[in-house]
Amino acid sequence: MLQSKLASYRERGCTVVLNTDPLAVCIVTPVMRRAHSLPQSSGVVLVDSTACCDADNHSITFMMTTCAAGAVPLAIFITPGQTAQDYIMAFSLLRGELHQEAFAGQGHPDIFITDDSEAERSALLTTWPDSTAKLCLFHVPQAVWRWLWNAQHNIRKSDRQQLMSDFQSIMRASTPESAAELYDSRMRSGLWEQYPDWQAHVEKYWDRRQLWAMAWRDHTQRGHHTNNYCEASVRLYKDVILSRCKAYNLVTLVDFTCCNLEDYYVRRLLKFAHSRTASARLVLQTELNKAAYVQSADMIQQLRDSLFTVPSSKDRTVLYTVDMSVGACECDAGRHGAFCKHQAAVMKFFHVGGPSLPPVTADARRQMAMLALGSAAKPAAFYADFCSTVETSMDQLAEAVQVPETASVDVEPSPQLGPSAVSDATVSDGSAVSSSSCLFDDAVRRLQQLHSQFGADDASAAAFLNRLRRIDSQDEWDRFLRFGARGATRFRGGSSIRVQPTSVARRRPGVTRGSKRLPVGRPPLCEGRRKRPKLTHALNTNIAYNRPNAKSHGRAH
Repeated sequence: MLQSKLASYRERGCTVVLNTDPLAVCIVTPVMRRAHSLPQSSGVVLVDSTACCDADNHSITFMMTTCAAGAVPLAIFITPGQTAQDYIMAFSLLRGELHQEAFAGQGHPDIFITDDSEAERSALLTTWPDSTAKLCLFHVPQAVWRWLWNAQHNIRKSDRQQLMSDFQSIMRASTPESAAELYDSRMRSGLWEQYPDWQAHVEKYWDRRQLWAMAWRDHTQRGHHTNNYCEASVRLYKDVILSRCKAYNLVTLVDFTCCNLEDYYVRRLLKFAHSRTASARLVLQTELNKAAYVQSADMIQQLRDSLFTVPSSKDRTVLYTVDMSVGACECDAGRHGAFCKHQAAVMKFFHVGGPSLPPVTADARRQMAMLALGSAAKPAAFYADFCSTVETSMDQLAEAVQVPETASVDVEPSPQLGPSAVSDATVSDGSAVSSSSCLFDDAVRRLQQLHSQFGADDASAAAFLNRLRRIDSQDEWDRFLRFGARGATRFRGGSSIRVQPTSVARRRPGVTRGSKRLPVGRPPLCEGRRKRPKLTHALNTNIAYNRPNAKSHGRAH
């Protein structure tokens, strides 16, 4: 049945490569094919698998890369199980379909980030032997924390937090030497010697430390140490695409992936392209605020074209070397290719960009539009910043319209305002005399007249004075004069649209009583029917409270 529907998928531009014996399906939609042209696809690629999505319990594997809008899939694989042979067959279908077109023309990515699945990792390195595999730095400590909570290992509850803290200190060490020193000191400590099984368990991790320890990672990671993008995609696939219902069979599962999932990513990418998300701008603003201690360009020393030294925020004698060409810094955040405050300071004073810069430019929005729509995307000017577009339009308008050197304006006084409202509008030397001062004097006199006639209580006068004190710009002052003291002097982005009280009163129990959008998915339980709260899926929080961690997707994940 699936083979008979392949023609309909080709009409949508989807490529479904099918192998029947053994069963393996590789799905490449138009968005996924265009995602292989992104430069990020040749760097870090995230891989994760899930199951329990259809009646036959097939395994679905997501292969994703990062982009300006977050993450986008490169391919989706469907296999009967999660063995090494199943993965090798599915990955071989992608390699045979795209050849050298895959991963930005490189044919293979530099780094694969997976969870601790030996079958998945060995299949990736067998298919693409030139790549490197790294473990997700969320799944590794999560597995260690579950091992500590396993009653069969006889670890006292009071010692679990300290043992976990010691393991995390080894994992987060900055250099291989410091990691080895921490490992040796912990293995000889009195606490660790009480648990020989724990020492043997950590020793197995230490034998493959290059996979999970941060000391063996560099700027090529681009700040990505987890495959949480895949985790979020699995949740979206089950919640949004499948609506928490299992597909009927394999054909239905492929159909949902080719149609519903493709439309979902197109909408999300266009949302970023149309400047409807502020996450990148907020990240940039946060780092710029952290870099506010660098008050001038003299505090930064330029060594070469893209090499700078920036002082530390705590100790000005400590200098961090920033290489903007590769987007790296010597600080803890920028060592692994993430954007940091030192790079933000260089960008602010020297206007030098880098690969780690948050995607706030018009080029990034245009790239996401091309990823979503391909050749149907709008021209580059459509995604340009509004201010730059307005300035260009005004310049073109000034060239097109010829304004005479002298002009006269005849203004008749309004009968409603009286003769004092408008001054003489005679023109001298090509400029008209402004009447704003006379109008404002009349407004002040009218305020004094109303106050002497009706008076004002303390609360009203304090509110009016508070409005005046909040004005600190020309635009706010103009809005205050235009809308009055009761109008808002500031319009914040994302402010909610108010609703009528009668509509709030008609809402069913459990729905928000404010003006926020109604939640989708399962309705919340009322107070009388509320069940026991579930465990949170926050590892650091659960370690701090010394309690087990919860899975986010239930069984078979």
